[in-house]
Amino acid sequence: MKNLYISTREVANLLSVTETTVKRWTNSKRLKCVKTLGGHRKYLLKDIENFTKENGIPISGITAPTKKAELDKAGYALYSKNMEQVIEVVLAEAVKGNRDGLFDLFIYLTKKRDQVC
Repeated sequence: MKNLYISTREVANLLSVTETTVKRWTNSKRLKCVKTLGGHRKYLLKDIENFTKENGIPISGITAPTKKAELDKAGYALYSKNMEQVIEVVLAEAVKGNRDGLFDLFIYLTKKRDQVC
């Protein structure tokens, strides 16, 4: 499975903070990142999740990427541990070709997973 890296802007949106705050956390070595050949910071989604748990920072900046009915379907499928239905919703979002919507859906499912498990 390929690791999912996100940009400084995406981290800032995810945590409802400024890009400057994210860069400050990175410069102080509180938040891990890798730099691309072009000098851009990229953050591993798992590192962001660990950082938020360690520092008590909520993941709050995500809006629903899909219709409420689809999110409800995905949330119920996750709650009932019906992974085939979860995959169906994820694939439907992927087919739309909306990278941001798919990312938001993954965050939504991650938050729901934490509530269910």
